[in-house]
Amino acid sequence: MTRPDRTLTTGEKGLLWWVTAFIAAVLGGWWWWTDINRMPEIAIPEPVMPAPNALDYYLEAGSLLTDQPVIQGAVHVLNDDIPKGWAGLVPTMARIEAAVTANGPAIARLREGFQHPYQAEPLRSFREFGPQHILSQIAETLHVEAELCRRRGDATGAMRSGLDCLEMAISSQRGCALLAGNQTSSDEALGRRTLWAVCHQLSARDTRASARRLERINAMRVRYAEILEEEKWHRLASLMDRFSTPGWRKHGCRDFVPSTRQWQLWGVKKRDVITDVTQYMDRRIANARRPYAYKLLQPALPDNPISRCFCISYGSYFFHSYADAQDSLLLVTLALQAYKLDHRRYPAALSNLVPDYLSAIPRDAFAKSGPLQYKLTKTGYLLYSVGPDGTDDGGTPSRDGQNPKVATGQSSLRHYSTGDIVAGVNVR
Repeated sequence: MTRPDRTLTTGEKGLLWWVTAFIAAVLGGWWWWTDINRMPEIAIPEPVMPAPNALDYYLEAGSLLTDQPVIQGAVHVLNDDIPKGWAGLVPTMARIEAAVTANGPAIARLREGFQHPYQAEPLRSFREFGPQHILSQIAETLHVEAELCRRRGDATGAMRSGLDCLEMAISSQRGCALLAGNQTSSDEALGRRTLWAVCHQLSARDTRASARRLERINAMRVRYAEILEEEKWHRLASLMDRFSTPGWRKHGCRDFVPSTRQWQLWGVKKRDVITDVTQYMDRRIANARRPYAYKLLQPALPDNPISRCFCISYGSYFFHSYADAQDSLLLVTLALQAYKLDHRRYPAALSNLVPDYLSAIPRDAFAKSGPLQYKLTKTGYLLYSVGPDGTDDGGTPSRDGQNPKVATGQSSLRHYSTGDIVAGVNVR
């Protein structure tokens, strides 16, 4: 006996619809939550660490440092820029001398490290920090040692300590990310400050040797694009680390995402953030592979407001290029001085310095191409870079960054400065 078909009542149809909608909503929500939390697949490269690594020597040197408050005070004392309110806190010269002597073992250990290649430990989490604070303390110690040598009339000792400071700063760029790369420029400036003051006080032999050493040091300089490349891997690896931390949407990104946008974290896809940051950094790296003179605009930040928080830009191509230009000007200045001591005159052209004094003429970091500018004058010579505006002003120095002992300018050179960077004049 067949059972007659029964039509669902209106109530049963409504219940079935709601049950179906609920199941669909649960499945859809599960799929959506799974989709936005799916971990991206990216291959983070790991550098080959040399053995032995100069980094280990630098860190050991840092652990041997002592009397750092005295050294930090000495930096201000020896450069005549004692901050207001330091009355009674300024160390005496005797105390400064004693502090430098006490740091002799640290400096000796650092110099041992110069015999080995340097490779920074890769940063793969926002919770990790590089050794830049330690390296900056070493740079201050070397600067104070160099200034004491200069005041004693020991130009050779001052040159050695200043070049030590430059070598430590420039070599430590290998494998570093942006913040560390920016700090190396500041550490270099400490070393150069004394070198400009003593570069004309050396014997012919010491001048030639110093030029050769500085040329070797400058060859260690890492391109800005390489620093950005490491910064890219640092950010991506750090994001992956955050994304794998339980509760990252609630607690893991408060130090990056403003409180007004933290609610948006609950709807962001991990892979969208990774894609946005990757594309943004790749565009910045591509720009950095071109000379500074092209002044390419920084890429637009991602549309995704959360991705934008992880594309903060605290790196500057200018500071890297400025340090490069200053070191090149100092190098050629040393070579010109060595040439004059040997020949009793300056060369007619920079090409005359090759190969006896330089292996090659340094390029101008602020020009699209070509070397530094040079011409003889009635009193000597004019050596300069075209500066951040990229315009050759015939050696007219910028008003910014001038040595107070040479001119009255006090402000440091910046990316918007006009005029040329003249050797021995625009040194700040």
